[in-house]
Amino acid sequence: MKPPHLTILPLTLDDVDALVALDNAVFEPEAREDREVYEDRLTLYPEGCFQLLYDKKLIGYIASEIWDAVHDMPLNRKASVYHNPKGRIVMVSAFGILPVFQNKGMGTFLFSRFMDIMRARGFHSVILRPASKAIPLYTRLGFKKIGQGEDHIERYDIMEAAL
Repeated sequence: MKPPHLTILPLTLDDVDALVALDNAVFEPEAREDREVYEDRLTLYPEGCFQLLYDKKLIGYIASEIWDAVHDMPLNRKASVYHNPKGRIVMVSAFGILPVFQNKGMGTFLFSRFMDIMRARGFHSVILRPASKAIPLYTRLGFKKIGQGEDHIERYDIMEAAL
């Protein structure tokens, strides 16, 4: 059931300024991504990028790309590095909810609808690099750890959910 006052809409290049501001509010400086990275994602696979609005205000977003295999997942990587429109794996490259709206079901609502959309499009699975504090959410959504990676910031888990 849709919580009252919530709307999911596609993200567009016109939303980049608001998206970067939201990213800055959600993540620590070392985990934030550059404007050019979001522009690349919205240009390559706009159909996989959505915004969550509460009373017409941006409170969350999800961005994805299509892969043909699991790769490393460094932060601040352009989608053009691995995106393959013929792939069957959806890689969630960014997902965030404003802190004041976290732990209120907003992230679950957005992510569940996103997975429904990707399932309807015929993709096989969704993979992601979870923030540590979000692992319980992803576990509830059916994700399981399938590997680990490492970049200049940290070692990280790689999780996957079948669609």
